[in-house]
Amino acid sequence: MPIYNEYSMAIRAYNYWKDKPGFLLDADRYEYWAIFAVEEGSFEYTINGYTGQAAAGDFVLCPPQTDFHRRLASGWLTFHFILFDWREGELGEEERKARGVLSRFPDCRFRLLDDDRTLSTLAHFRRLSHSTPNSSFLFKLREHLLNDLWLALYLESVQSAKASPSYQDPLMIEVKSAIQELAYQPFLLMDIAERFHLNKVQLTRRFRRSFGVNPMDYVTQLRIKKARSLLSGSDQTIDRIARSCGYDNGFYFARVFLKHVGLTPSQYRKTHMI
Repeated sequence: MPIYNEYSMAIRAYNYWKDKPGFLLDADRYEYWAIFAVEEGSFEYTINGYTGQAAAGDFVLCPPQTDFHRRLASGWLTFHFILFDWREGELGEEERKARGVLSRFPDCRFRLLDDDRTLSTLAHFRRLSHSTPNSSFLFKLREHLLNDLWLALYLESVQSAKASPSYQDPLMIEVKSAIQELAYQPFLLMDIAERFHLNKVQLTRRFRRSFGVNPMDYVTQLRIKKARSLLSGSDQTIDRIARSCGYDNGFYFARVFLKHVGLTPSQYRKTHMI
């Protein structure tokens, strides 16, 4: 009979790397499943012959005993490194389906549609990394967070399968992914439009029709969500947070933040600091 009070995913190792200037090894392989959860920066990777780039909010999953090639795309990288394994035991059909959700990403990269949940969960992981005692309870808390991410991903996939949108523009799905990769650094929408052989007007119209929001408004949403997480969960300066979110300086970032949140970054930090 299944034991329902045990988490399915068992954490074997965990580390939080902040402002890492590069990887110690260009390639590695692990005994267990490995997850790289990117908080800031970006890196390029190759797993099972597939090459991709992961940015803030992305999770890269590498199967056991598989070569994992990686290098920083630019600057520095802040990420959570998690090794996990599946606990053995009798599996029902539902859990078998839920575990299978991780194999639906041939590029080994996934992200939750609920960006707020991702930011919140990574913030909890980050806070737990500062806890001194390496107790069994600390491991249990981390396993709770990891299993919550997996089950949230599964629920999103179930919801997505039940939904019946009239039409999803395949090209705009690619555009959205490209925007997510570039969202936290300065970039021009025109460059993305040219990359997909469109002009800015065509891209904006098709993107809004697909997702109900203009491309640059979507970028601002992503940046504000990340800024809120960093303001409440870190002691970084406003200027540093501005650069981490893709803004050239703290002054312009503060204006954008005030417009969308109704508070200055400093006011938000005072009222939301954990």
